[in-house]
Amino acid sequence: SHGICGVSIIRSGETMEPALRACCMGVKIGKILITREPGCSVRDVLYLNLPHDIGSRHVLLLDPVLASGETATKAVEVLVEHGVQESSIILITIC
Repeated sequence: SHGICGVSIIRSGETMEPALRACCMGVKIGKILITREPGCSVRDVLYLNLPHDIGSRHVLLLDPVLASGETATKAVEVLVEHGVQESSIILITIC
């Protein structure tokens, strides 16, 4: 678990954390809360807590409920802004 971390998109992504912890003991997990104003497609980050060394890790982005993909896209943008290479981000979802 030294080379990876998880980032949950709050709230639904948190349901995937126990499975990640079960297979990757000691894995660091960050959280991001993204919201959208009704009738508007702009996404805003309301809460962000990421591991300090996230830029040097592969990130498993946890989002089990994928509809339009706009929230996941915003989360990827935020991770890249915090030093994560886009090629190091893996979206984990349930279709």
